[in-house]
This record gives sequence, C-alpha cells and structure tokens, in this order.
Amino acid sequence: MEIKQSCQGQGGVEVHMDNPKDEVKKANNEELVAKTIERVEARWHGPLNRKAI
Repeated sequence: MEIKQSCQGQGGVEVHMDNPKDEVKKANNEELVAKTIERVEARWHGPLNRKAI
C-alpha cells in the first residue's frame, strides 16, 4: 500500500491511499501522518483480513 496523493488543507494533512475504500485520513503534522499510515496498514494486514491471503 502506498500514498497516492497528499496535500495540506484546512484542519491538517489529507492522505489518500491507493485503496478507494479507504477514507481520507486527516492529520496535523508528519508524526500523525506516520501514525495514520501505520494504523491503516495494520487494519489492512490485521488478523481480520488474514482469511483473504
């Protein structure tokens, strides 16, 4: 999974992931962007999604 687009708008940074089902994640700074990406990847590869592998 990779970031397709990111931009800064009112209220923080918007990160658009490659999966269209992922909603727009907002963060205030780079640390929160990194945490947001880690959280999205954890959901993507988490124990509930292991059946798909």
